[in-house]
Amino acid sequence: MDLYEGPWGASRRNIASFWAARHLGLLRFYNPTFDALQVPEIWNGLRVVTPDFVRDAHDLNIPVHVWVVDEEKDIRRLLSWGVDGIQSDRLDILYKVLEDVHSKRFSHAM
Repeated sequence: MDLYEGPWGASRRNIASFWAARHLGLLRFYNPTFDALQVPEIWNGLRVVTPDFVRDAHDLNIPVHVWVVDEEKDIRRLLSWGVDGIQSDRLDILYKVLEDVHSKRFSHAM
């Protein structure tokens, strides 16, 4: 019996191959070997996370977790793009935003 050893976050190589497949139009052939893309919003001056990045990952059922996001405006923007997780050193700000977003979604559903 094989035991599940995950979950696995994407390695740098996995992230690079996902990014390349996106930009080369090869996502339909892409077969991820990880459970989530856990990425910085910007890396070495290059924007990693965009609305299209999130959409393409979600099209392949890959959750997107972004780190480290400490500014309220950035947290709100990333949530509006549909990211699945945010890692922050400012849990007070993250909590406030999540509470606000959740209450707005709940009030619209009624």
